[in-house]
Amino acid sequence: MPMTQRQFNDAIEQLMRGHDGVDEHAAPVVVAAAYVLKARRRIPDEVPWSATPNELAEFLAGLDMSRRRQLRQLANSLQLVADGGVH
Repeated sequence: MPMTQRQFNDAIEQLMRGHDGVDEHAAPVVVAAAYVLKARRRIPDEVPWSATPNELAEFLAGLDMSRRRQLRQLANSLQLVADGGVH
């Protein structure tokens, strides 16, 4: 089930504060943000990489409304795949 706008905003706030433990709504946002960061840095898919909490916070703080909307769509798509909703 897609996350609501409030859940997404709460997840963003949680991540921007640098919380290590993330709830079920923040997890797909972390994955989506890390995916975008990895792509921006042109790190090949076969190279293991993960964003630090500070990198995530900086990335999220710099998003305008359009980019936040795109990130939410990506996070919801990832959640749908993780839930087994896409075949």
